Amino acid sequence: MFYNALLRKGKGEGVQEKDMNAVVAIHNNMNERGWMQVAALKGFIACDCCPGALMGWAAEACVATVHKWLN
Repeated sequence: MFYNALLRKGKGEGVQEKDMNAVVAIHNNMNERGWMQVAALKGFIACDCCPGALMGWAAEACVATVHKWLN
């Protein structure tokens, strides 16, 4: 998928498909580190319905609403 995207964007010069496993591993690692930093800066707050979620983005998921009860 990464390889095809590079080719579509015209940025695949000198890149081989076999190298993509390493590229994806590095990308995933950097992504996880970035989210850990966001979590550290915003404060990590867990609740019963969404353990480990950031409160700023998951606050609505932790509030029982009539709409949720009906569904």
